[in-house]
Order: sequence, then C-alpha cells, then structure tokens
Amino acid sequence: MFNCKIPIAEYAALAKDFNPVNYDAERWVLAAKNAGMKYLVITAKHHEGFAMFKSAASPFNIVDATPFRRDPLKELAAACRKHGLKLGFYYSQNYDWHHPGGALNDWDPASKGDYDKYTDELVISQLREILTHYGEIAILWYDTGGGNAAQHERIHKAVLDCNPNIIVNDRLGGPYHGDTETPEQNIPANGIPGKDWETCMTMNNTWGYGNNDHNWKSTAELLRNLCKIASKGGNYLLNVGPNELGEIPAASLERLQQVSEWMKVNGAAIYGSEASPFPHSLPWGGVTRKGNSLYLGVNQLPADRKLTLPDLTTKIARAYFLADAKQVPLTVTTTDKGIQTLVVPESTSMAFGENPVVIAAELPGGPIATILDFVIPGMSEATIRGTRIEVQVPRATDLTKLAPIYQTGSPKTYVVTVVPTLGAAGVANPSFEQFDFLNEYDETLGKNPSGASWIFHQEKVQEAGINLLTGPIHAPPAPDGSRYTAFLRGEGSGISQEIHTDAGNFTVSFDAVKRTGYTSAAIPLTVTIDGKAVFTLEAAKLSDAWGSFTTPVIPLTAGAHTLAFTAGAGDSMDLIDNVGTHYAK
Repeated sequence: MFNCKIPIAEYAALAKDFNPVNYDAERWVLAAKNAGMKYLVITAKHHEGFAMFKSAASPFNIVDATPFRRDPLKELAAACRKHGLKLGFYYSQNYDWHHPGGALNDWDPASKGDYDKYTDELVISQLREILTHYGEIAILWYDTGGGNAAQHERIHKAVLDCNPNIIVNDRLGGPYHGDTETPEQNIPANGIPGKDWETCMTMNNTWGYGNNDHNWKSTAELLRNLCKIASKGGNYLLNVGPNELGEIPAASLERLQQVSEWMKVNGAAIYGSEASPFPHSLPWGGVTRKGNSLYLGVNQLPADRKLTLPDLTTKIARAYFLADAKQVPLTVTTTDKGIQTLVVPESTSMAFGENPVVIAAELPGGPIATILDFVIPGMSEATIRGTRIEVQVPRATDLTKLAPIYQTGSPKTYVVTVVPTLGAAGVANPSFEQFDFLNEYDETLGKNPSGASWIFHQEKVQEAGINLLTGPIHAPPAPDGSRYTAFLRGEGSGISQEIHTDAGNFTVSFDAVKRTGYTSAAIPLTVTIDGKAVFTLEAAKLSDAWGSFTTPVIPLTAGAHTLAFTAGAGDSMDLIDNVGTHYAK
C-alpha cells in the first residue's frame, strides 16, 4: 500500500477477498514450541491499519470486513494456553495508512485527521481490546514511535491499567524506553549491556509473505545467529510470514523442524544462559554461561583443533561435547601464563559441519558471575571487558567514595571503569529534522583504580552533539555496537570534555567516520588539550568506514584539563565514538 501509494478505499476493498481458510492456530503453536520457542508475538495491527482481531473501534478488521469471520487471535491465545507458550501482540500505534489522523500516509487526502483523536479513539481503544479480551498477554510490541509526550503518556497509562506486569519494547516513543531493546535484522556487536533485548529477524528477506522471495536463510545460519545472540545476552525473535491461506510456508516449517532437532541436543547452552564472559569475539565461535558452566558454540574448528579461552582465571574441571551421552572428557592444556585451551581429538565422532557444535566446560567453585569476582557495595553487578571493569552507578554518586573489592588469581592489573547512568532528550535540529542529544555523557576511567573523569559539552547546539546511530544522521554501526556517537558539523564546531587526571603521560584514542552520503567538503579534525592541538586527523584519512586513531603521548599535570574535538574551515559531517584516555607507562 505504501510502496505503490494505493488509495485507502481501493486497498480496503481487498479485504473482501481475504479468507485464510487453512489457518490452524494449534499447528502454528506446535511448530513454534517444537522448534524450542518459549513465546510468540503476532501482528495485531500493522501500518496498513487492518486489525487481525474483532474490534469495536474500527470495522476494518478480519471479522467484520472479510468472509473469514473468525478471530484468529482468540484461537491463537487458546492454543498458546493449551501448549504453554507465552503470547505477545505487535501493534503499530503511530503509523496507520488507513485511519484518519494516523501517520505516514502522504498520498491520500482521506488519511488527514486529528492525531489526538486517532490516538484516543482507535489506538487506546484497540490496545485495551487486545489486552483484555484474550487472557494473559505477556508482551506488547510497539512499532515506530511518534507523536508527542502527552500522547505517549496516555497510551502508556492505558496499557498499564490493563496489565501492570506486561513486558513492553522500546518503540512507544518519548521517554518510554520499555523493558526490552529491539535491534532489527542485526546482532549488536557487544549486545546491549544493562538491558534485556531481542533481535528480530526474518527467515528470508520479507516480514510478511512474499511469493517471489525464495532467499531463505539456511538452518545453519539460523542456528549460528541463535548462538551468537545468546552469547551476547539476547533473545532471537524469528519471523515467519504466513501466506494468504493462513499457512506458514513449507520452507519455514522445514527449518523450524531442523532447529528443533538441534535444540533437543544443545538447548542447555541456550535456555537460562547469560552472555559470554569474554569481552571480545573468539575466532572459532561464541560462548554462553550458566551457573558454573561455559558452553562453547563452535562454528569453525581451527586447523590445530585447539579452542583457546583467553583471560579465564578459573581452572576448567572437565569439558565434553554436549551431544555426547557418555560425556567423554576433552583434554585441557594450560600455558605458563595460565591461558587454557581445549583440544579436540582427531578421533572424535563429532561432525564439525555447518551447524554449531557445542562443548560444555565445567568450572569448580560454584556459579561464576564474571571471569573474576568484583563488587562495589550497593551498586549493580560489574561487567568485565578485557582488562576493564565496568559498573553502572546513579549520576549523583560520589565517585571518590566508592570502595571496590576485587579478587583474581590472575597476575594482570585490571582497570576500574565506573559508568554513570546516561540520560537522553530529543532536540529539534533544523538541518536534520531531529536528532537525539545527550546533555551530559559522563564516564570515569583510570589506572587501577584512580584516573580521569570526563564530560562531553556541546559547544554549538546546531553544529555538534550526540547522535543516535539509528536516527537520520546515517553511519555504519559503531565498532563496539554502541548507539550514540558525538558528531561535528561545519567550521568551528566542537565538543569539549572536562578531564581530571593524575600526573603522567596519556594518550587519547577514538573512532571516527564520515557521515554516509555526505558530499560537502571534508575538513581536518583536531584534538586539543587545554586549547593546544595535540593531534590533527587529515580529511583524507576519514572514510565511510570507521577508523581507529590514537594521539601521540601527552604529558599532563595532575588536576583539571579540557579535552576537545574541533573541525576546521569548510563544511563536513564527522562522527566520533569510543573516546578514551589511556595512561601511558
């Protein structure tokens, strides 16, 4: 409807031909359950405004507008209850190309209307219907946030009035960030620390049914995605697009069955697991953890048949293939530096092919929360990334009063990083419609454990700021998977940071990229300390792909300094990410 700019009346007339007579809710639920899924989310209303349920708020629904005359959500809810699956509903609360006042229909005057009326009389009414007419609903999956704060608040209140315990995603809009983040068609490089999240992906290229789309992901790719997502602490929301008769395509069912066979053997590596304790990717696959066990999902066995586990300070008690009923132990070797390696024997009967092969590695000493024990009393659990220890604390925390306690059997020196909670607010920008901007971006860095703290300050509201990568200022994903970057545009624009350092030598590192598709003249990017240039990045060294850069060693006295990034004469769009100050011995 959107792509072809079909008029509302013409598109709505198609409903009289929609009759999914082969729809069988129980077959759908069993296909999901047998594949190992624990919850199911169905589209209750998408952008074209058609309700897949009986609705008193609009006759444009499957019961009143089609010859089918049945409510598929009612049947699906019953089947989910019968077979023990949690049920969730997707609902497009902002985009609606059919009902007057809904967003994004710019081709048919019949769509014009009052957005407040649309929100109150259609959206809130239909949300109340789907949350009260179908028993216990576990998840509400909003899409395409828009509107204003008052509308967001009314929707949010109405939903919680119906179900105060419901899980909602991050797409309502405004200050309502929900319970879960929802990256789409991609897997964040480092997961989303501190948040529950699920990656939503299609089995081919199409969310709905596409009779010409035969570009199906292989079962091996689906399983590797599953292992990768689990290793980063997320869930996998895998889409199937039923056809006009109500049937899940045979290619989808075939792959779900093959996933089922793998999960029966290897499900322990997925269910109830946490993200990998390793802060970096491993060349042979990914790791999940649960209790005192690590699960190694091996995608590609190295030529030397050795699987190295760097930074693991706890000794492995035993390791074995999860598919081996006899649990024959694998050999574990340890170098002089304490690095442990699992050795896969030539004689193994395990076939290393396209599907991941899982190895369980049991560690003594009870559950492992991280690679080593680290606690800041009264604060949230720490995350270890290489030699960095990160813990999120409230903004008002007096960082000088923190008393970290950490124990490790490793001779390494660990750097303690305290990351105060971030806050974001939308700000209008005449140049780029809207961008997300952080008034303050605080982080404390250091050298075991004291060091430098810094704060971003935006010097020109229209020319510099903090950008959300999913927004209109396009760039490839940041190298560490983070969503926010500082950006500079135009002559004289700059972002400064107040830093407090011990006396010593430091370097500043950062990633930088040009805005994708920005054609104006590129200009040099200069790093300054207390107004003195310490490093200039020539425009020719910036490209549409992220690059990593480090300044020469900078001697600093103890106390406060100002670190700044500035752009020179001309016009450009440079994005900066992962700024760090590093003590140089």
